[in-house]
Amino acid sequence: SGAGKTTFMDCLAGRKTAGRITGDVRVNGHPQVHSTFARISGYCEQNDIHSPQATVREALWFSARLRLGPEVNNAACARFISEVMALVELTPLT
Repeated sequence: SGAGKTTFMDCLAGRKTAGRITGDVRVNGHPQVHSTFARISGYCEQNDIHSPQATVREALWFSARLRLGPEVNNAACARFISEVMALVELTPLT
């Protein structure tokens, strides 16, 4: 629609590389720390491609293994994915 939603999300995610960005980004009233914000949030660009053969759990597993450090074992990763799916009410899609 040209409203700037993608540009806004790119700025929040620290992905904007062109143009000039001014102002403060705050999360719950606190200045955004990009390294922390990147760990606790996920952003899927419009042009990202997701395999239609993957289940929701498989897609989350793939993303989690890319994002979480090697110190997080598979059992902890699986528990985390289950918690996230329950939180956003996606459990019926497993």
